[in-house]
Amino acid sequence: MNQLQEYMRNKEFPMYLQDRLILYYEYRYQKKYFRRMQQEIARYSSYQLIKSIKILSGLSEQVIDKIVDSVRPEVYLPGDILMKAGNTAECMYFLVHGTVATYTINGKEVCHYEDGDYFGIVAVMLPERKRMSTAVALEISKLFRFDKKLFNICFPVNSEIYETLLHNALVRLKQILTAEEKQRLYIIESANKQ
Repeated sequence: MNQLQEYMRNKEFPMYLQDRLILYYEYRYQKKYFRRMQQEIARYSSYQLIKSIKILSGLSEQVIDKIVDSVRPEVYLPGDILMKAGNTAECMYFLVHGTVATYTINGKEVCHYEDGDYFGIVAVMLPERKRMSTAVALEISKLFRFDKKLFNICFPVNSEIYETLLHNALVRLKQILTAEEKQRLYIIESANKQ
């Protein structure tokens, strides 16, 4: 655009013609090239963000490319429910930025997830399980939704990343079950005191 403006000044185009040419080029650029450029920028940004997620940082470029092609960006506002305990799992999430809290089915807070974390892995990796927790955005949060059906394509069974994710899923399952048990004992104790 700067070259066009410089050319028009050098050729001493009248102002009305300069304005019309700029308008024309903006229109042409936006309609023809801008969509393609937007897609390239979005893909590059997604690629960089996926690489920045702790658990995915050591993966090959080919695997990251598969993940980038598979994820869908989503934005949640404070108080939005991302997933609900007891529901069937359709996806897991990679948290790009923001804060999300998870709660047991009884409302006991389990933990907070922040930039670079992931969650929803338990029900995705352990298909006989329904969602064990409810996830709620605590602030405006950008996430990548990663559908369950693409999980095994990107993370084949017995791969190193699959084993790491499985281990982490089992650790998180234990955290949730421990929080639920503590809540249950608290309720029993409170009832006995009355």
